[in-house]
Amino acid sequence: MLFGRKNKPKEEPKDPPRQTANPVSTTAARAHLECTAGPEKGQPFRCAPAVTVVGRDASCDVVLAEAVISRQHLRIERRPDGWILKNLSSNGTLVNRKAADEVVLADGDEIRLGAKTRLKFVVEAVATMTTGRPQFRPRAVGQEDEEDKEKEPQAAEGAQPSVFKRRKGLFIALGVYLGIVVVIAAVLAFRNPTAATGDEIPVLGLEDMIIPEPGAAPLRVLRQEPEGYYCEDSLGQHRLVPLEALRSGKAVGMRGIRKALDVRFEPRKTAPAGHPYIIEERNEALANLYKEQAGQNYLLSKLPGKEPYLFAAVRTYQKALAYYGDRASFVNDSAAERSRLEALRDLIDKVKSTYDTAISYERSGDPRKAWKNYELLMRLVPELGNPVRENVSKRMNALKAKHKDIKF
Repeated sequence: MLFGRKNKPKEEPKDPPRQTANPVSTTAARAHLECTAGPEKGQPFRCAPAVTVVGRDASCDVVLAEAVISRQHLRIERRPDGWILKNLSSNGTLVNRKAADEVVLADGDEIRLGAKTRLKFVVEAVATMTTGRPQFRPRAVGQEDEEDKEKEPQAAEGAQPSVFKRRKGLFIALGVYLGIVVVIAAVLAFRNPTAATGDEIPVLGLEDMIIPEPGAAPLRVLRQEPEGYYCEDSLGQHRLVPLEALRSGKAVGMRGIRKALDVRFEPRKTAPAGHPYIIEERNEALANLYKEQAGQNYLLSKLPGKEPYLFAAVRTYQKALAYYGDRASFVNDSAAERSRLEALRDLIDKVKSTYDTAISYERSGDPRKAWKNYELLMRLVPELGNPVRENVSKRMNALKAKHKDIKF
């Protein structure tokens, strides 16, 4: 019987040859930053799975010591299309020596911030396929699964079907299941399109914005004309929003961060009706007093955990400017003028970056970290009735209603 088999080798069934010549590429699952220049040179920083905030503030995920780096300088967010760097600072960020506002990072990119600090973005590979079959988990060197071991060819009467044939039913069932999931997701997205895009979370921009209609993306206000507001969308296209749309409530205006924080105090006699920022008559003695208080508040705001003093510094500088009656006294005092501008810039940067970070955490499914950043915003802008504070309050109420099972 064995002799007969030897003379007829072509009758013996064989499994298809195993494919080993086409390895699957590595899968990038983690990333980190390597500091190549600056005070932290040589130190690595692990990137968080969802959002990584880089800056000088102690609350950041990556804390850098250089003084010219903003408190929250940039954010690295992992999205389905890759790792996205978003600049949060008016000082700017360079990626591969080019100014970057929002850019997709690649392995080896150089990030420049501050005067000397340089960070190298590194993508870490979890596993590399060499067997031509999908690898579902990383393995240690030399580790094998039983199903990965080569098996000797079976005799004709005991031959086992190939791996593909053995799992054919499983693949078919998996394909049907995935098809059902896709159909359900499409139906839900059709019924609630804003849930699929995340547009239900409003964006609080630096400039004034208008939502032209419910569910639409906000437009940045360029200028006001008698017939309405000329705005710009995310693609740079201009659009007119009629005043009637705002009066009827179809369109909704959103006060920008810059105008909400950079206010102008006016004397009571000359202020327009309903103006919220009023001073008495111009008074140089009071102006000097407010200028001194503002400088002290600004110094205190640089201490850890004393960020709320930054808002007090900005408001007292603005009062001092109003009591002087013109900018001449500040311009002549170059140190005070520089501190006034720096305090306003730092406050705008801090509010903008903290709000963007909170929105990122909310969209990535981390409500606790989003809530923590919203609480910081409420301390940063303690002024009742301020548009920034009102917007944050609405977001906190919406977050609490959405996650009733979480105790914030």
